[in-house]
Amino acid sequence: FIQQYPENSSLNWFQLIAPGLQLFSYYELSNQYYLQLIKKQPSNIKWLLAMALNYKNLNDVGKTRDIYQSLLKSSLISKKQKNWVLSQVQDLDKSLDNQKGHRYGS
Repeated sequence: FIQQYPENSSLNWFQLIAPGLQLFSYYELSNQYYLQLIKKQPSNIKWLLAMALNYKNLNDVGKTRDIYQSLLKSSLISKKQKNWVLSQVQDLDKSLDNQKGHRYGS
């Protein structure tokens, strides 16, 4: 379906297709469209959050954490959002610590 409309670069198209791909677990492809949305709407943090969720679902902790860290430095998020992002970073760090502990038998 997406390949039938490769020339479509409207904001509405990207807003439809990125979450749809994400819903059906096409995380990497979905992130390509989220990148386009970020270019078109750089102050809309929900696109970055959606990308972070995709990377988390792909078990790419580094990219997930990078996005969260950039959001923590951003002036675009509220204090409540910042607290939530910080909790996500802490959860990622805990899961990394647990993986390291299990790997080395600690």
